[in-house]
Amino acid sequence: LDQVADIDGVSESVPISAEIGFYWPIDDTYKTMLGVVSHATTQYYTFDSTGEELSISQSLIAFSGYHFFGQNIGDGWYARGDLGLSSFTSYYNSGTTDNFTSSSETDFGFGTNLGGGYGFRIGTETRMTWGAHIGYLTANANNVLNVMTSLGFIF
Repeated sequence: LDQVADIDGVSESVPISAEIGFYWPIDDTYKTMLGVVSHATTQYYTFDSTGEELSISQSLIAFSGYHFFGQNIGDGWYARGDLGLSSFTSYYNSGTTDNFTSSSETDFGFGTNLGGGYGFRIGTETRMTWGAHIGYLTANANNVLNVMTSLGFIF
C-alpha cells in the first residue's frame, strides 16, 4: 500500500473503518467480557491522470475480549485483544466510459488486534469507549500493520 501511495499522481483517501461485536460478561464482577467481533477497513487510491481507482479492503472476524479496570464493564481504563481470521480483497475500476471493473480473489490468513482505552458512562445502560489499537493482519504472504483510534458504544 505504501508503494501505491508513493506513486506520483496518486491520491490516497482516509481509511474508512467499521466494527460490530457481540459480547457477554464472563463473571460476577462484570469487569471482563468475551465475544466475537467483525472489523473492516477500506482504503481508496485514485490515479489522477487516468481516473483509475483501486481499493483495498481488509477484514478481521475474531474472538475478542475486553477487561475493564474500573467498577464494571464500560467504566474506566480497559485492555482489549482480538484474534481471528483475516482477509484482503482488492477492487479495480478503469475510470473510463467502458467502466471496466475487476476484483481479486479474497486471500485469507490470521490477524490480531491489541489495544486499550477508556470507557465513559453516558446513560443508565450505555457506555462510550475511546481507544487506541494496533492490528496486524496477514494473508497469502501479504502483511498489514494498522494503527488506529476508535470511538465505540456499549449497550
